[in-house]
Amino acid sequence: MRKIKVLQPSDYSFDRIIEAKAQGKEAFIVSLFGYEYLSQEKELDITVIYPDRNKRITKILTKLFKLEGRNFLLQLKTIKLSSKFDVVYYATDRHPYLIALARLFGFCKCPILMVSHFTYNPRTVKSIAKRLILRIERFFVYRGIDRIVFASQNVLDLAKEKCKIPKRHWTNAGWGADLDYFSKEEKFKKPFEDYYFAAGSANRDYHTLIEAFRQMPDKYLIISISPANLKNEYPLPENVKVFDYTKYGIDVYVHLRDLYQDSLAVLIPVMKENHVPNGASVLVEALACGKAIFATDLPSNFIEIEKERIGKVAQIHDAKDWIRIINDTTYYDLKCMGEKARMIAETRYNYKLFANNIIKYIKEIV
Repeated sequence: MRKIKVLQPSDYSFDRIIEAKAQGKEAFIVSLFGYEYLSQEKELDITVIYPDRNKRITKILTKLFKLEGRNFLLQLKTIKLSSKFDVVYYATDRHPYLIALARLFGFCKCPILMVSHFTYNPRTVKSIAKRLILRIERFFVYRGIDRIVFASQNVLDLAKEKCKIPKRHWTNAGWGADLDYFSKEEKFKKPFEDYYFAAGSANRDYHTLIEAFRQMPDKYLIISISPANLKNEYPLPENVKVFDYTKYGIDVYVHLRDLYQDSLAVLIPVMKENHVPNGASVLVEALACGKAIFATDLPSNFIEIEKERIGKVAQIHDAKDWIRIINDTTYYDLKCMGEKARMIAETRYNYKLFANNIIKYIKEIV
């Protein structure tokens, strides 16, 4: 029986992670989107493609348009190669406008399965022009892509709000982190014993969070980030420390796991609402570690935190509200929230569940 040939576009090469695991090292990134399981599936033959960052055209477009420049080239490459594959598995969280148009007009020769990290809900966009562009892209994506599955139920629900999405796209894929990986332990020395943990840089409001901790000298915060991203916040208060992940190479993933595991709670401060659930990777890793989650109160969050009773939310740009939710939560509350978080990861949002769903969807679409 011939294997199903799958083309998986990615922002970057998976080689570093794959080689590290082959050498017996531990590493995990949610943005491989199930590749490890897909590559082991007997009925699938999967090929990953990514932009060649050393090419001159890639450097020029990246300089002009940043990530969207590389995204444009990646989609062109996908369209060009599509005739050699049975299905395109588009899981990267980049706008798929080009391949959607190409599929709609017959230039992309095989069906496309897309994992949507976008709600495409225009209410989150204030600019009239950007709202119009979003609506236009949504129109072509929902019609051009053969099958869309959403990263979480909340993302799907927001996408369906005041929008007639074709029923073939009404699916929650249950994207999450690897439960086995985040159950292992390997400790390293940290500056504080009882601390809160924050990670990530995209659309983060660390200014408000640091101001909150400045007013809580008895509480401790560790932020995993490049120090350059906090250059406007220095000098930091004594109770706030930076974990510079850029120094650790492949070992950074084990250290991050340990920072999650030993924290009191995981904090996700968001700068502004958009149609992407910012901090989703951090959130699903916190779920897998069984940690309470405190985040900015936004409709576009990956999961409804307070409704699920896994944490608390603070009003946007409100340091006093961050102080309130942290000070009003006891150690017992944190423990209960963490247990509920782990249960949600085990039953609804984890990497193995997600990968098995994707394998099933690929077989269905072909």
